[in-house]
Amino acid sequence: MTMVHKVLIQHASCQDMYQYPLISCIMPTNAARRDFIPLAILYFQRQNYLNIELVILDDGIGTIENLVPDVYNIRYYKTSRKLSTGAKRNLACEHAHGEYILNWDDDDWYAPDWIKQQVNALQQSGADICGLKDLYFYCPSEQAAWKYRYYNSKRDWVAGATMAYRRSHWQRYPYKDMQVGEDNDFAWNSKGKVFAHSYIDGFVSMLHGNNTSPKNTKSWQKQDVAIIEQILKNDMHFYKSMQTR
Repeated sequence: MTMVHKVLIQHASCQDMYQYPLISCIMPTNAARRDFIPLAILYFQRQNYLNIELVILDDGIGTIENLVPDVYNIRYYKTSRKLSTGAKRNLACEHAHGEYILNWDDDDWYAPDWIKQQVNALQQSGADICGLKDLYFYCPSEQAAWKYRYYNSKRDWVAGATMAYRRSHWQRYPYKDMQVGEDNDFAWNSKGKVFAHSYIDGFVSMLHGNNTSPKNTKSWQKQDVAIIEQILKNDMHFYKSMQTR
């Protein structure tokens, strides 16, 4: 392939990319999540939506900068002090450039078309916030799986790790400075339209010893791990290596 041919292909790719609105994924994290961070970056990099960026915000002891690839659409920021989850999300949103913002949790699994499905859901529904209210959980160390269902019909809600929202809505109602529950407050009290879509196979939440918020699985529906294996396919081997930890 000649250099001219390469340039033409790159130029065409750029033209295709900018036909789509920029999507910013925000990922608050720290070194305690070191095992998961390379996977979160991998899941971002293989998305089939073209115009995306990942904003990584690290407020932990030490640094995880060595895990972050030097590419144009991933930016790493290190804070000088510990922040609440809500404050970290706000700071990451301030660094984001996109018209739409997606929460990109550092320890969860996202399908390759997750961003595209989220953007479609926001645009087609006209909502301010979208995501999942029913979702799968998987615990690698216990080889156990569950499905969570949200039953409260009086208050619209979607899980924080699955949230996508318009930047303009976040500007009107930033996250509260809270360590736990900032995402629930954002869904319930921001006075935005919340839309729960049905792409449940596009996301799996991982349970482990360093989860930000405690999880009570007693009221959840136990699932066959084969369901998770079917969803994750070849990615399942990443988590099988964690079963003995």
